Amino acid sequence: NGKYRVERQCLYTAYDALWQVDLDEVMAEPTPQDIHVGGAAVGVLTRLAPWQADCILNLRLWCDGPQGRRQVRASFQQALGAKAGEAAFDQFGELTSLVIQHAHRPLVRRRAHCPSVGVDERVFCHLIDLASAGHRTDARLTAGLLVGAIYAKHVAALAREVGQAHRDAALATQTQIQTAPTDNVVRLH
Repeated sequence: NGKYRVERQCLYTAYDALWQVDLDEVMAEPTPQDIHVGGAAVGVLTRLAPWQADCILNLRLWCDGPQGRRQVRASFQQALGAKAGEAAFDQFGELTSLVIQHAHRPLVRRRAHCPSVGVDERVFCHLIDLASAGHRTDARLTAGLLVGAIYAKHVAALAREVGQAHRDAALATQTQIQTAPTDNVVRLH
């Protein structure tokens, strides 16, 4: 009968079966059901900003192997120039490799020309979006969804650079399209 009376228990005891975490279950290898969840469609490329769609396409191409990586390198170099394009390609490669190597489970992607966007691809893109927009804390938290906490800060820092490169490449490409000469345009008004 003290001053601080507790009406109900605030913490659940470790032996409470409903709230206890089974470490064997958490540390077990992912099941096929766990792996395929990352491929569930959550959107389409045409609904994303152009730089975000490019980011996802670059991820897919990167994972396709050497030919896809050459395409990613060429797209960065075409949009940003040889030196900046090579630097952007290297950063993208480092980020992608780090995420793939240290992911909590095998990540799932769609084929290069698939119009749908999978969960893992969208989280990867969202991480890059947050980081390049300057939301460092949210970017680190999102990185933690993909990789272990020990890598999250580094992944978020790389994502910032990669995001800025993708945004710059999209802007440069858009500017090139807008300034291209058009011979067959008829002005109506």
